[in-house]
Amino acid sequence: MTNNDFTLLMRISPREAEETDMTRATTQARMQAGRKIAVRVTHASRLLVVAIGAMATALAPAAPNQDWPLLGRNADMQHNSPLQLINDKNVGQLGLAWVAEMPIKDGLAGNALVVDGVIYQGAPRTQVFANDLKTGKLLWKFEAPVKMTDGPSVPRWAYNINRGIAVSGDHVFYASADCKLYAINRKTGERVWAVEACDSSQETGFYAMTMAPRVGGGKVFVGNTCGDTGVGRGHVDAFDEKTGKPLWRFYTVPDDPANGKQKTPELERAVKTWGKDWHSKTNGCGSVWDGMTYDAKLNQLYIGVDGPGPWVPTMRGKGHGDELYTNSVVALDASTGKYIWHYKQTPNDGWNYSPNAPLMLTELPVGGKSRRVVMTAPKNGFFYVLDAKTGKFLSANNLVPVNWASGIDPKTGRPIFKADARYWEHKDGKAVILPSTSGAHNWHAMAYNEQTGLVYLGAAVVPSLAELKPDMIGGLSTHDYFGYEPGNEKYRPYGELIAWDPVAQKARWRVKREIPYSGGTLTTAGNLVFQGTGDGKFEAFAADTGKLLWSFDTGGGRHGGADDRHAGRRADRPHAGRQRWFDIHRPGPDAHCLDPANACVPVPSAGVQARCDRDARQGCASHAPATPTPAAGEQGTDPRRGDPVGGQGLRVLPWSRGHQLQRQHQGLAVRLGRNTRAVRRHRHRRAAQGPGHADVPGHHDG
Repeated sequence: MTNNDFTLLMRISPREAEETDMTRATTQARMQAGRKIAVRVTHASRLLVVAIGAMATALAPAAPNQDWPLLGRNADMQHNSPLQLINDKNVGQLGLAWVAEMPIKDGLAGNALVVDGVIYQGAPRTQVFANDLKTGKLLWKFEAPVKMTDGPSVPRWAYNINRGIAVSGDHVFYASADCKLYAINRKTGERVWAVEACDSSQETGFYAMTMAPRVGGGKVFVGNTCGDTGVGRGHVDAFDEKTGKPLWRFYTVPDDPANGKQKTPELERAVKTWGKDWHSKTNGCGSVWDGMTYDAKLNQLYIGVDGPGPWVPTMRGKGHGDELYTNSVVALDASTGKYIWHYKQTPNDGWNYSPNAPLMLTELPVGGKSRRVVMTAPKNGFFYVLDAKTGKFLSANNLVPVNWASGIDPKTGRPIFKADARYWEHKDGKAVILPSTSGAHNWHAMAYNEQTGLVYLGAAVVPSLAELKPDMIGGLSTHDYFGYEPGNEKYRPYGELIAWDPVAQKARWRVKREIPYSGGTLTTAGNLVFQGTGDGKFEAFAADTGKLLWSFDTGGGRHGGADDRHAGRRADRPHAGRQRWFDIHRPGPDAHCLDPANACVPVPSAGVQARCDRDARQGCASHAPATPTPAAGEQGTDPRRGDPVGGQGLRVLPWSRGHQLQRQHQGLAVRLGRNTRAVRRHRHRRAAQGPGHADVPGHHDG
């Protein structure tokens, strides 16, 4: 992970810029005074915004609302933009304008939001930044102390992760690792109120928050994570957005049956699905760590509930059923928090196939009529369409190859299981599973284009060797195949950008990627799809055909979603992605340009204006020099952390919740976990036992 984060914008100068080589391909920038179209890219070392010269006013359509105030721009979580001044005809003219460095030690993960010409960005360690969209100037920074319990804990791990913020009215909302929900004044950065949204003491379970809160109907909604430990009960809370007053709480799993009858009818039904003596082995967990959408039309809140912990079915209740409401999409009354319906995606889950992926809303033709639907592509590799009002299963199909199920029964909506991936039923306790526990598609944004009728998302095809390890958190060790068995093409990993037809339930086009994990997507009315890639590119494709139209080398991988906004009178401004772990860093908080004559080493902030103008003409590359990579077979050291990194090429070590995975590819060092032992469950106090490590390890979840 890098030490610093940036915002890079394309600034419009009063003259035409000369041809510049920005990303191994020539880009042309036609600049007109007072106009700017910007595309913003987020990853762990910088926030990028690139721009193109505006077209003549006479050719431009009337501009719709150009803010990006919600996570998916609109309440339906569609990650699309109605703006079309940047389109498939001129996107090749995008290029770099300026850089604003973010004073942060960890990478940015979530989507930035844009309201009234200000970029709002959440960051790890309870930090929020507000930057001027036109200049990149830091307007204010919010930071609050994080309360930690002694010893290893889930909050200590979550302290370094944040998936974004919410904005409503005059407030910015942030969910912190130590269970605090903050309301911050949008204009000044001052704290307005703070409430506890989960148990920060860790007495009732392991709890932390990493998600971007959601807003709607005058409320703020937020969930939490247990870190896949199985310790604690997952829940979702609603608060009054003006005062922070708690309004309701919905528990996703039952209480200990020893405490008597459950407090609600749906939990009384749920407790019967957990099997015999289940609570002596697990609290259920059922975290809602992401995957949440407010439906303004139906006044419903849809949540994706994570799977039960431990991951291994035989380590949970004997003879269990669906273990409700884990591995489910659940609809709640947004006003009261009352249960409305649920749909179970992966019964008897033994692969960590959580449904915490984006929950997208739209109207689709079903049976000759328009129907409001929920669309989602969770980790299990299938794309689902559900009736938003009733939860009725409408259709599903696998996006990528899977080996845990042969399909979804069209009548029942239940998976048709295969024996191949059920490692807990194999004599040796092993099986190659597909998708891996990281999933075919995780929490990263997917986008829906009304013009094409297609959903665009990134997917990963990563076979993984699953092996029973009862002493590990989750009870499972997984070994992802990242090419260290080159002779076996069966286990060759790859990624894809997919254009998916949700009506026909099939792909219209695919773009194959060498690195499996890439970022979220954005689509626009200009027939474009934007995505950041795992190898550090930010790319634009034709939405109808999948043709690559533009590519920009940012110098670091990315994962998150995208947003679109203009920074002038009439323009587009998409932002894409995040890569949580890599090693490129730049010091200093001031806005600056990059020195094209010195491998893009930052120049002093003095004379920024002149240097930016010069760089726009001369074409400074956007990426920093990579950390030197050891030769094949040798070992090097991460100069920032002092951790060893492997030799050149793809290398992988056995990994689970209790292992460290290190990957080395093209100078990119990736660390997805730290060593620890199992979480031991105690009657009154739960604690993780680890060999001197402060963090409960994580990967893509929680």
